[in-house]
Amino acid sequence: MQSFSDSEQRHCCPTQCAPVPTLLFNLLQGSLMKGVRKVVTSRPEAVGPTLKRYLRKEVLLKGFSPGGIDCFVRKYHRDPTVATRVLECLRSNTALLGLCHIPVFCWIVSKCYKELLGCGEGEGSPQTITDVYLMILQHFFQRRASQRNTMGIGWVQEHQDTALHLGQLAMEGLGASCYIFTGTELQKCGVTEEDICMGFLIRSKDLSSSTNCKHYEFLHITMQCFFAALYIVLNNNSDRSTIPKLFQLQDRQQQPGFHRACLGHCLTQQEGALKEANKAAETPNLQITATFVSGLLAQRHRSLLLLSCPGPTLDRKSKQVVTCLSKGIQKHFKSIPRPVEGEKKSMHAMPGFVWLIKCIHEMQDSRIARDTMAKLEVEHLKLTYCNIGPVECTALAYVLQHLRSPVGLQLDYNYVGDVGVEQLLPCLHVCHSVYLRHNNISDEGIRKLIEKGIQCERFQKIALFNNKLTDACTECFAHLLKMKQNFLSLRLGNNNITAAGAGQLAEGLRFNRSLQFLGLWGNKIGDKGAEAIANALKDSQTLVWLSLVDNGVGNAGACALAPLIKNSTLEELWLTKNCITRKGVECLILALESNTSVKAVWLRGNELSPEEVEEMTQREPRLTF
Repeated sequence: MQSFSDSEQRHCCPTQCAPVPTLLFNLLQGSLMKGVRKVVTSRPEAVGPTLKRYLRKEVLLKGFSPGGIDCFVRKYHRDPTVATRVLECLRSNTALLGLCHIPVFCWIVSKCYKELLGCGEGEGSPQTITDVYLMILQHFFQRRASQRNTMGIGWVQEHQDTALHLGQLAMEGLGASCYIFTGTELQKCGVTEEDICMGFLIRSKDLSSSTNCKHYEFLHITMQCFFAALYIVLNNNSDRSTIPKLFQLQDRQQQPGFHRACLGHCLTQQEGALKEANKAAETPNLQITATFVSGLLAQRHRSLLLLSCPGPTLDRKSKQVVTCLSKGIQKHFKSIPRPVEGEKKSMHAMPGFVWLIKCIHEMQDSRIARDTMAKLEVEHLKLTYCNIGPVECTALAYVLQHLRSPVGLQLDYNYVGDVGVEQLLPCLHVCHSVYLRHNNISDEGIRKLIEKGIQCERFQKIALFNNKLTDACTECFAHLLKMKQNFLSLRLGNNNITAAGAGQLAEGLRFNRSLQFLGLWGNKIGDKGAEAIANALKDSQTLVWLSLVDNGVGNAGACALAPLIKNSTLEELWLTKNCITRKGVECLILALESNTSVKAVWLRGNELSPEEVEEMTQREPRLTF
């Protein structure tokens, strides 16, 4: 929680950099964007379509970077040795490292470091969101048990009453969109003082201080969802329709009262009576609950729960989850439109699809993932603007690696980052193309991707527009081009590649005999870089498209590109927004006279007068100004 005081620094300039707390304070105080109405929330997914209709701009803080995770852990643990051990454990477990991209998971891992370090490596270490929450459950129970004796393998059974009491409270709260509870509500659900002392509930200070009645809330909304899921799994008296209804949210969330009906089946009529009948549960919270239900019913947790719930009951509930996931995924597959003649069959996945994929990953059963993907027959899977981060990348890779046919995976405009790239590697062998535009990826993430991509025969295209790439990555791409003689498309636009990087890249281009598309627009390669690229490609018999837009290319670079036009299979050359004058264009015109296969040379935004543009257009109509 961030607190502010009158001594906070005033900040009025929208273009001047400032720390996040300073920006937030001045946004709320009104110094920044004065007169503009603002909505500030720590849970943007809770801002529904009704409110979004009135939003003109969204700004999201996407969580911790790898450096942020390192900083948080070292600040949390005063002992440098402990901090180093925790970080080493995270780096050896990429799935857990991906989860720590989300701050609350980073806090849980730091809080439960003894349990984490005691897990060891391999299957015993946390792999899923459910694993992490079971770890903090064990941590809080262990903390209380250590005052009496140590816990055994049946620690869930030992604290089953507490789990059910808190679970019932969590369920009733979610059904009514209620996250703050009175003492009366706790008493109604059987929550005792000992249950409260476990630490999962905290005093709601703002409300408790203004009235004589104490108010409580869960440590975090996801903790409330987790206890609700525990209640669904451990409660032997729950209605058989509870789980199916929980997974039908994406189809029926618009129906009035559906959420109350969904959760109400877990409770008796008397228990399920809600104080405010007009309140419906928030869909994102129910989806989180369904995700936890999937994870708790995974085979890997069966022995832990078997002492608390009969085996046949666990089997029945597990089969219900698998059936619901299969039906949900198949519904998405059936909605795929037929491709237009001449185009590839593609599927634009919706957020509900990503949620179902995460549920499948929580179950950690490769058979379920394989059976689910058996009927997906598309050549292109599009997941742009879907809030895909490292956690979602882990789940996608776990499921997509079982695809039977190669696919183009488009993840543009998300927040994949270096950690997410590493999580995607297990499914790279089924991807013929990967699109990662605008994803905050650096040289380190690309190094790992290329290292894996070289080993994947099907991998032929990559697009990395608007990331954080520098000259350091071009040596890796040069190696890729040398090693893969079936690679077709490389697009590195709007990064930070200079003439030195272009020279490195040229080393690979010189030996490649397959590349068709090369995009370097929006970099800083200049004349020297253009010369290096042109010399490397002058004998290419495969290149059809080259873009050096907005790269500071002048006459020297344009003249160096003339032999490429003259002798190669090039069809389009993009030189928009550069520094080319009449002298450079004359070289291009001369080269075009020797090659009729070139369709267009784009030259808008160069240093030419209107009279020169008109004259040259008449001389060579393939020049586009």
